[in-house]
Amino acid sequence: MGARSAVGQAGPFWDSPRLGLRILFVRAWRLERWGHAHMGAPWWRWYWNDTVGMRIRHGEQVWDLSPKHILLIPPNTDFNGSLEQPCGHLSIPFVLPDEAMTKGLGPQHIAIDGWASEQRLRQVFGSLLERHSEHRQQFEWSRRLEIEALVLGALSRLPEQSWSQRHVDKRVQSVQDRLRDNLLTPPSNEQLAADMNVHPATLVRLCKQQLGYSPQLYALRMRLQGACEDLVQEGRSVDEVVGRWGFTDRQHLTRQMKRHFFCTPGSLRRQHGNLR
Repeated sequence: MGARSAVGQAGPFWDSPRLGLRILFVRAWRLERWGHAHMGAPWWRWYWNDTVGMRIRHGEQVWDLSPKHILLIPPNTDFNGSLEQPCGHLSIPFVLPDEAMTKGLGPQHIAIDGWASEQRLRQVFGSLLERHSEHRQQFEWSRRLEIEALVLGALSRLPEQSWSQRHVDKRVQSVQDRLRDNLLTPPSNEQLAADMNVHPATLVRLCKQQLGYSPQLYALRMRLQGACEDLVQEGRSVDEVVGRWGFTDRQHLTRQMKRHFFCTPGSLRRQHGNLR
C-alpha cells in the first residue's frame, strides 16, 4: 500500500480542554494507490473523499466513501481499505478522553445533512492542498476551529446509545497521573494501592471499572499510544521509538501494537501516507 504523487498538510496538534479533544494532525492528499489489511490505530479516524473510489471493509460490512458522507472509525478498529480509482482524501485522526467510551461501535457512515456541506468540505480540502508546505505553527485559529467543528459535528451524529461515559473518581485519577508521569518505569500495583490505602485487588478492580484496564495495562497502552503518535506525527524511526518508549526491540513493539491496536509500525505509517 502507498500513495504516489501524494501531497498534503501535516497539521497541528492542539487540545480542546473543555472536551478533551486532541487533533493529532490534518492531512489532505491526492491518492493514486492506497489500501492495506488490518488498518487499526489507537485513535479515531475522520475520513472524507472528494469523489468515489475508496472502499472500507469491516467484517461483513463495506462502505464506499463519497463526497456526501463522512466515515468515522473508532480507535482499535480492525478494518481493510482499498482504492478503486484515484481520489482526493481528507483525513483527521483525533483522540478523545478516557472517559468518553464507545460501546462496540464500528465504522459509522454519516451523511452530510446540514451540519456541513459538500461545497465547504471541498473548499477546506483545496485550501489544505494548496498550503501543504506550511509549518503547523502557521495553522491559523479560524482553520483550527473549522476542523474541530467538522470532527465534533460528525461525533454529535452518533447514536446516543453509542456512548458509555465512565466517571473517574479522584483516587483513580491520581493513579492515572502517577502512571503517566512514570510510563517507562510504572509503579507496581502494590505501590499504587499503598498510596490509595486500598488492597491491590481493589485497585485493579476500580481501574478496570473506570478506565477499562488494569493499571499496568493502562500504562502499556499509554506507551503504545505515544509510540504510535511518534511514528506517524513526529516521523521518528522505529528504532528511535523503541528506545524512547521502553520496548525491548522492534519485534516487541510490533507484537504489542498488533495485540492491542491491530496494526504494525509499517501498516500505521502506510495508512497515513508517511507524513514526514
